[in-house]
Amino acid sequence: MALVPYRVPLCKECDSPLSVVEHHIHEYLRRIRPSGKADKPFKGSFRHYTNEVLKCEKCGQRYLAKRDEDGRFQRGRKLKRA
Repeated sequence: MALVPYRVPLCKECDSPLSVVEHHIHEYLRRIRPSGKADKPFKGSFRHYTNEVLKCEKCGQRYLAKRDEDGRFQRGRKLKRA
């Protein structure tokens, strides 16, 4: 356990608190009707957890998500916008 109190990571650009964005892959199924057309998709199952980043909800800047020895989120390097 760390003795230093935890501080929520802040955006370097605008000093707002960051949120975690998790990327997941889900499988969606579409049943084929007798007419040969597919029904509307429905979620099948959770397939894969890919990654997580920290994002500023105010300005949209993203950062690499890091964790300390207690598993708490820390702001990593700034990610380039696509």
